[in-house]
Amino acid sequence: MFLLLLLNHTAFAQNDSWGREFYVSLFPHDEPQKEVYFLFRAEKPSTVEVNFANKQSTSYDLPVGQSSFKLTTEQTNLITTSISNGENPNASAQIISDNKIIFAFSNSGSFSADATIATPLISAGH
Repeated sequence: MFLLLLLNHTAFAQNDSWGREFYVSLFPHDEPQKEVYFLFRAEKPSTVEVNFANKQSTSYDLPVGQSSFKLTTEQTNLITTSISNGENPNASAQIISDNKIIFAFSNSGSFSADATIATPLISAGH
């Protein structure tokens, strides 16, 4: 019986990368910080608000299709967990869109040559 309840519940789990709210945080590393890009895909024109560590906000108007935006060094530092951020639990970026989007980020100079797709917040049960 428990298994049937579990299967019924998981049938409604997030099974794609489309969402309206995401969080991202970068881990510290020994290499000098390279360029960081936020990558978006929208099926219809959308407005995205990005809050960097509750210290800086910016918005992007996304056209249909793919868009990419290079982060400034300050924005990158705000979302990188490090000793220089002290006890800041907000070393992250919150991304909120008025429509469903796919969000990814790339730091190819320091980590890998591809992008990492973020999981929408709703997939965590929010």
